[in-house]
Amino acid sequence: MPREVVAAFPTIRDLKEVHARRLKPHLGRAEEREAILAEARILVAEAGAGGPRPDANGVMARLRGAVARPKAKAQAGTNYRRAREESGITVRQKGSKVTVAFGANLSRDGLEGAFRSYLKDRFGG
Repeated sequence: MPREVVAAFPTIRDLKEVHARRLKPHLGRAEEREAILAEARILVAEAGAGGPRPDANGVMARLRGAVARPKAKAQAGTNYRRAREESGITVRQKGSKVTVAFGANLSRDGLEGAFRSYLKDRFGG
């Protein structure tokens, strides 16, 4: 474990094996390693300036946050409906799976019309 990371924790006793295991994959990648070390240096500087010192979980949150990747947003899906005033169906594709969702109160005619719109869009015609 790099000295900077160890110094970022309130005491050496607060640094646990689980912390090292969680940081190890990131420390193996040069760009992520530098981001973690930079954040660790900031934590040490804040503590040295008399600022509040986070506990071990707070330190880990800051260190892991330095390399966190934004989560991909779930695909909204495409809405198909028979008429504008109806809710219709929502179709989402993830990989080779297609999911169709619709409200329990959608009428039979509304559902059939929405499926017709979807099938026309998917297969043409």
